Amino acid sequence: MKWNTLFSKCLILVLIFSLFFIFESAHSAPLKWSYSGKTGPEYWGSLDPAYVKCSKGFEQSPININTANLVEATDLDPLKFRYTTTPFKVLNTGHTIEVIPRNQENSLWIDNERYILKQLHFHHQSEHEINNKEFPIEIHLVHQHSNGKLAVVGIFVKEGLQNNVLKNVFEHLPRTISSEEIVEKPINLTALLPKDKSFFTYDGSLTTPPCTEDVTWFILKEPIEMEQRQIRSFSELYPSNDRPLQPLNNRVVFKRIH
Repeated sequence: MKWNTLFSKCLILVLIFSLFFIFESAHSAPLKWSYSGKTGPEYWGSLDPAYVKCSKGFEQSPININTANLVEATDLDPLKFRYTTTPFKVLNTGHTIEVIPRNQENSLWIDNERYILKQLHFHHQSEHEINNKEFPIEIHLVHQHSNGKLAVVGIFVKEGLQNNVLKNVFEHLPRTISSEEIVEKPINLTALLPKDKSFFTYDGSLTTPPCTEDVTWFILKEPIEMEQRQIRSFSELYPSNDRPLQPLNNRVVFKRIH
């Protein structure tokens, strides 16, 4: 009887350690792509057949926006943001921090077409540049039309005053991959936007694999502010999660001054 009891206890211990190992392996599995080394940006196109656009595409993002070569587009309508105060969850993806709305009520209207906000995330340093100048952080607000087309709004962040809109987000950044936090206080993203809604726009791609093209970019001209502590809290998690600049090729960058 004693041997049976001992055997049962050993079996239970083996099962516990096996489950622990499986759990830890799942959470420590290497990411398929990254921002450095053999899985970094210059190798993205060869990591998976679905990523071929990363190396073979002709309309890739991000780009440097040379303000001397912009084309004024007076026929473009102003961007119409229809944001409401919304609860969000915050997810550490292993590549960035995503802030995901818990409803589908935030939208961007472009030429009377509705694009629903799916998530916003952060890059350090900025991915786009203005006249070869980069910013400490760039925020991407990703919107999607019912037909699947994406419209991404880029907001530059410069060091300055505390950003109260994202205060709760940056004070509770999930530290480990796949972990998430619920932002208890709903966020009013309208208050995140700069007062000046002038923008640069061009046809580009996702800045991460699979680097899908047919993405319309709207880069807001006026940066917003975050204090150094907020910027540092993100950069400590992601010291460098920005894709290098891509060739403009034959594309035109338009500007719309409000």
